[in-house]
Amino acid sequence: MGFGTEEIVVSQMKVWKLTLGFLLITIEIKNRLEPGPNLFKPANEAQALGMLITEVLFYALGVWLIVSGIRAKYNNPAVRVDQAS
Repeated sequence: MGFGTEEIVVSQMKVWKLTLGFLLITIEIKNRLEPGPNLFKPANEAQALGMLITEVLFYALGVWLIVSGIRAKYNNPAVRVDQAS
């Protein structure tokens, strides 16, 4: 912008974070309720535990993305002033 002008920044939610978070959670719920025939099947208890931990981490990542996308609306400043040098 030019010298002495103000730049107005509108606080917005981060839509990409919300979309990715909802997508991760939706896919995990779908795979849990209706597993596909060609999804990986665990061969032993260690693999089953690893798959369960990965599923829980995907849920946590999805929730974190959704929360951080919503919090971005409330943490951004409403007006930012350009400094002329």
